[in-house]
Amino acid sequence: MARPPRKVIISCAITGGIHTPTMSPALPVTPKEIVARLNEAVRKAIGTPNVSGRLKDLGGYPRSSSPEEMTSKVRSQIQLWKDVADKAGLEKQ
Repeated sequence: MARPPRKVIISCAITGGIHTPTMSPALPVTPKEIVARLNEAVRKAIGTPNVSGRLKDLGGYPRSSSPEEMTSKVRSQIQLWKDVADKAGLEKQ
């Protein structure tokens, strides 16, 4: 009796190869382009019922923002916690 064919996965990784934008125009070049692409992907993902639903199930509040909004939020949080540490008399380590 013949066995059914097996499913096989073959993968290959060439070591030492680095893809550059000159090799593929689809690759982002600058950090700003990388952030823009990442932001676009996050916005799309959060817009799907699967991702937003899962985040809600985990207690999150799915919401996307622009890179500029996130930068502003991070800066305000850094300042907030710097002020808290200063008020508490904590020293930098």
